[in-house]
Amino acid sequence: MLILPLDHPPQRRAFEPGLLATSFDATAGILTARIVSSSLTTVEATGSPYFVSEIAEQISWLATTIRSCPKTQSSISCEPRVEILDIFLPNEEHATTEVVGSCKISFDFHEIEDGEETSVPGSCWTALLPGSILARGYPILRRTEPNSGLEIPLGAMAFLIRSRQVVKWGERILMKAFNSMLAVTRVAGNVVFWHLLSSGSPTERISYVDLQLDGLDMKIPDGYPLRALEGSRHIIGWCANAKEFCGESVPILYTLLPNSERRFRSTYIDSSCV
Repeated sequence: MLILPLDHPPQRRAFEPGLLATSFDATAGILTARIVSSSLTTVEATGSPYFVSEIAEQISWLATTIRSCPKTQSSISCEPRVEILDIFLPNEEHATTEVVGSCKISFDFHEIEDGEETSVPGSCWTALLPGSILARGYPILRRTEPNSGLEIPLGAMAFLIRSRQVVKWGERILMKAFNSMLAVTRVAGNVVFWHLLSSGSPTERISYVDLQLDGLDMKIPDGYPLRALEGSRHIIGWCANAKEFCGESVPILYTLLPNSERRFRSTYIDSSCV
């Protein structure tokens, strides 16, 4: 818990029942928080309607995201909701404009079952973040296609799969690591959609000509330059036309060597330009 008086530096104390923290700002308002129990914290905000509502949104966001996931291999979604809302209007006998209100914010949890993350459109990205908490109910930037996946910066994508370069292999745009690979499936305006592929085993290398790529319906403009990725938005999602070959006996009717007309070109990801 942080105690935040205006004229003193923050002091960190352990979380314990009954612990009280107060922050005062003459231009904003007063914020007081008390830990009642391990599952209940009360927060009192005094100020303008904008200040009070902003505090409620931020507290809900923090309580949603700053928690540990009890699962290590799957994800859990958490969505805050107002369970009780009471408004007490000023008494006509008193010359005051003060309005007092109280609400109780609860949180709904939903465990993503095994296999659910890969069966729902736009959810292939969950393999990148096992044991994560997904915050629901908050606004995101407008998209051309809803439910298309997770928007994430290009540099963060490379970090998560442990890759250092984006490669143009024939007409495909790929970001490959040891056992996983991201492939561009579609470009719509300034939004680039990616699909996550995996070899299925952390000890098995994935290839630039992996058979899973043949099942993707890729819609990339002719001559699309790799440099255009730097100024684009990036969404990792699930391709509806992807084919699953894991655990199946797939007859190989041709060599996996690339055609002679293919050219291997790459661009390296630099933190200064991403």
